[in-house]
Amino acid sequence: MIYLFFGSDRYRVNEKVRKILNAHLGNAGDINISTIESGFNFANIKNEAESLPFLSDKRLLVIKNMMRSKDKTLLENTAKWLPNVPESTDIVFVEDEAPDQRMALYKALVKTGKVEELIEMKPIEAITWLKKRAEIFEATLDSDAASLLQLYCGSDLARLETELSKLAAYNKHISKKNVELLVDPGFFNTIFELTDALSEKRAKRALDILTRTLDSGENEIYLVSMLARQVRNLLIVKDLSDHRLSESEIVGKTHLHPYVIKKSLSQSRNFTKNQLLALHGSLIELDLAMKSTSTDPRVLLQKFVAEMTI
Repeated sequence: MIYLFFGSDRYRVNEKVRKILNAHLGNAGDINISTIESGFNFANIKNEAESLPFLSDKRLLVIKNMMRSKDKTLLENTAKWLPNVPESTDIVFVEDEAPDQRMALYKALVKTGKVEELIEMKPIEAITWLKKRAEIFEATLDSDAASLLQLYCGSDLARLETELSKLAAYNKHISKKNVELLVDPGFFNTIFELTDALSEKRAKRALDILTRTLDSGENEIYLVSMLARQVRNLLIVKDLSDHRLSESEIVGKTHLHPYVIKKSLSQSRNFTKNQLLALHGSLIELDLAMKSTSTDPRVLLQKFVAEMTI
């Protein structure tokens, strides 16, 4: 079988790959598992895939981020070869970013394998996931506790699982009170504080929040992604509000947490629609710069804040 996994929900992408890896661990251990992450070479890929498995019926080849390669010959040769992959080998393609669906390799994967995009869960989906996940820790999770935990952590499944594990170790009955006691809402509040400072053009306040957040160990790219999400929330809420939907109607239509809607309605009044669109565009450019240049991400963030508060 041939797979392609990609999407913004890195936790579920990695979980899919991990399950396939575990399924291939037999009596011979990981001897039949190969991973290629760089130095992509078609002859090497073909050789790895066509090697016979040792003391097993199957081999597994994991190929990470090859589809972003600029080597068109490599990609075209791989696309043509895929239908001839021996049944004794499973191949998993993993991409950190969404591949170009126009490329021949993507089309070949759709035709010959299983392609799955794992996007970030909506709040209600993350809450449902939390309740099921609690069973793994032999714990029960109250509905209001699940809602608050999702509010604090968003749909970051890795962080949600970490917090869930901590809560279950403290008490197998996870209540809202215990979430308030043990889970730090600091980063959740930080996004609103930073958005407020940007809207009010308070440069020093915004830079102070940024410094405090990064000094606490938060990842720069994750911070940018959370800011971009809040700006998208503001755009959605502003549009619905302009169409005279009530607060409760907006909650029902967006499935966002009522507190997020209330806070976003207040913040959206500080921006015009064009300002929000421009801010979102700047955040996309910032994210790209962080991933494609050698400049210190903290410096890029500081520059962004300074430009947004002029």
